[in-house]
Formats: sequence, structure tokens, C-alpha cells
Amino acid sequence: MNSLLSTANLLNQRLAIHPLLNTSTVNLINFKSYLSKTKKPMPPVHQLSFIIDGPAASGKTEISKGVSKKLGFNWVDSQAIYRALILKCKENNIDILPSNGKKIGELASKTDFDFKFERDDNSYKIIMNNQDVTKKIEDSNIPDKDVLNALSIPEITEAMKNKQRRLVYLNEERMRKELEKEGEINSEKSKLYCTILEGRAAGKNVFPDAHLIFNLKADVNVRAERRFKEKNGKQSREEIIEEMKEDEANYSELITPLKRALNINTTELNKEEQIETIGFLIKDRIKRYFDNIGPMY
Repeated sequence: MNSLLSTANLLNQRLAIHPLLNTSTVNLINFKSYLSKTKKPMPPVHQLSFIIDGPAASGKTEISKGVSKKLGFNWVDSQAIYRALILKCKENNIDILPSNGKKIGELASKTDFDFKFERDDNSYKIIMNNQDVTKKIEDSNIPDKDVLNALSIPEITEAMKNKQRRLVYLNEERMRKELEKEGEINSEKSKLYCTILEGRAAGKNVFPDAHLIFNLKADVNVRAERRFKEKNGKQSREEIIEEMKEDEANYSELITPLKRALNINTTELNKEEQIETIGFLIKDRIKRYFDNIGPMY
């Protein structure tokens, strides 16, 4: 499914199709005004962002990838970008500590990050300074604690904020490439480009202004069972539960829900039900966006 969809292709029959708003809409990115005469004109593009947040093993990755694939959206794993930064810190012998926050923030500011998701085979690549570091990150076995430490240090999160926002809201050059790839560069119809950004504290640290923020919740025993299966029994359920409780106590600021976040309890929902629920709510938010009536949550 293409990542650039017309409104008619995106909203299914359960959601009535509404006419696009005029170009005065706040979130409408009309690139025509930026184009030189030598370039082909581009259609106006609506870029919308959605956040899936929550504690460990609450279902963030599976749900965000599943919804992205189902709706034809882009997907970005915010914590994967942090792992790339931590890899760079390790290569420079810098520990992830508050005392090194300024130094790491400066390192992040000088580093380019990219994240490429392929819906066809559910794969992704983490690019750092134009180099694919996906395998390097996997082999480095970066502990979750390092990621949580980085997420709790303001100098780091501030430096990483715009790095990640640029992966969600594309500039003219990258949007042009997307449109050309999809064969939509000459289209006169308005286009919809949506990205789901998932990860711990993504709503707080990256996109508090996202069009919709989901804060996933699940019983700790259910989350421990999910993580136990992920680790193929390398850790006992008891150890995992203890670790989760310890992390949530030590990093409570990372799981504090935003007032405007929509809390979803996934304890009794299977994967398909989770994807269907989140997908429906996202489509409803898009419908309200084109109705110009704003969020209902």
C-alpha cells in the first residue's frame, strides 16, 4: 500500500469522505509556493503525526507497525534512533550519565539520523551519518537501561527532539522524492502523508503537539509474559516483572501520561484487536481533521 494516499483511498466506508479544506488550514503544507519555476509543481500535502507511547511490552512496536502497514503510513521507532546515538557514544567512550548530558547533546546535534521502514517485508534500517548501522546496533546489545537513562536527561532529549521531528514531518526535498517515488508528483489532488512515531516518552519528548497521542497500558503480568516470549525464556517471568517494576519506579517521569493522551488498555486485546482499535481511532481523527473540528479526546 502506498504511503501517499488521497483522502478517498484512506478513509474506508465506515468513515464518510469529506471535502478537503482550503489552503488556509493550519496543518496544510502547500509546497507550491516554495517551488522554483524549473521544478514540476507539487500538490498540496497534509502531514499528520500520531504517537504510540507506553511502558515496556505494552505493545507499542507491534501495534504501530501493524497500523502503519494496514493504513499505508510511515513508521518511525524513536528508541531505535536513541540506540544509534548510544552506539556513537560507546564508540567515543562516553557513558550515558547526567554529567555527560551536555557532551552527548552536542554529539547528537552534530549527527544525522534517518529511519527507513519497508512495509512490504516489515523491515527497517537505521541510518547514522549516511551509514546503515542497523546490524551494528543489533550486535552491540545496548541495554534498555541505557535508553531509559538517555530519555531522562534533558540535554539529550532536547537535542534529539528536532532530529526525530524531521523524520515525521518531511521537508520539501524529501516530500518531493516521496511523491516522485509514488508517481504522484504531477497530481493535482491534495495528498495525505501520515507518520506513526512510537517509543517511550515519544509524546512528551518529541511530539506533545501530535494530532493524536496514544498511551498504552497493560497489566504487568501480561507485559511480562510478552517480554518472556520475546526473550525465548532467557529470563524468568519473575525477573522480568521485577525489572519492569524497578524501571517504572526509577523512570516514572517517562510513563506519566499527557493530559491529552488517549489511554488504551491492551491487557485483554489480542494483536488484531489492538491494531483494529488504534486504526479506527486514527481514521476518526483524520476525519475530524478534514471536518476542521479538531480532536475529540
